[in-house]
Amino acid sequence: MLIAALISWVTVGYAVRRVTTTPPQIVFDAQESIEYAAQALPDSITGDISYVELQKVLRLHLEWLQAFHWSPEGASKTPIVFDELEPIDYIKERAGAMDFHIDSEYLEPILKSHYDYLAAIGAIHTQDKSTTELDLRSAKELTK
Repeated sequence: MLIAALISWVTVGYAVRRVTTTPPQIVFDAQESIEYAAQALPDSITGDISYVELQKVLRLHLEWLQAFHWSPEGASKTPIVFDELEPIDYIKERAGAMDFHIDSEYLEPILKSHYDYLAAIGAIHTQDKSTTELDLRSAKELTK
């Protein structure tokens, strides 16, 4: 009986310690991000693109973030740095492959509104490049 209680106490203690050291989890809501971006965009853009087109652009942006910059669990604690307009060429190329065409002039404000949403939920932090410790694009491991 004492051994079972000791094992339970150690197991519960380990689980509690692990949960308390886990960073807060960010919950990304795709529908909310689309609504946020749509409301943030100027009327001149929302009058020209559909909700479905906005949804496609945001999905391609997330695809780019995941493919090129998303930090997997246990990765380095240093910030991941990229230019906010860097994904435009990727989005245009992927959109073309999907037979979906969107004017390039709309991509910058759409991405800006998406970054604003991601910052609002705490998923990203934007700051001046000069204040970052390391620009990962110049890291030797990534330039091979």
